[in-house]
Amino acid sequence: GSIEPSGALTVAEAIGAARAGEGREVKEQLTKPDAQPALGRLRNSSKSVFGVLEDAQRNSSCPICRNRRTMKSLVPREGGGNDEVHTLCPECRGNPGPRLTVDQFAKTLDAETMLLGASHTQWSAQVWLDGGAPFADPDPDDLASLYGVDVGARIWRPQPDAADELSGRWIAPSSD
Repeated sequence: GSIEPSGALTVAEAIGAARAGEGREVKEQLTKPDAQPALGRLRNSSKSVFGVLEDAQRNSSCPICRNRRTMKSLVPREGGGNDEVHTLCPECRGNPGPRLTVDQFAKTLDAETMLLGASHTQWSAQVWLDGGAPFADPDPDDLASLYGVDVGARIWRPQPDAADELSGRWIAPSSD
């Protein structure tokens, strides 16, 4: 089926939440009904990004800081009492998200771009996302279905009461 813009946005937000290590948010976004068509498209087009989403749902938070990114500790003062000190979590170092390679990170950004229908306005962004890969040559056998052309319709029938000869339609030859 077609992908509604709201569903594409939902899955794109889930990808961002997965990068941030917010597995609960990923689960919440991906269970929305409008997300299913976009999720299916992502499953077929980018298995590695789909894997990032699955991993995020399984590993929903940093086991030490629980995605708070910092650890709170009390440090005794010289004159008595304690000072509350926040330090980066020793486990996730303030980034509870998955440890993505540069390629995985780029693929998540590219998937979000695809889902949101955005285009890369700078050549450097395009090269960073796809490594400068050439565009795939279209398969001539797939062009008819891409443009919704019935290849069996080979006869032009002009519209009888049309003002010009360009009004009409293509029809398939009858087997009579």
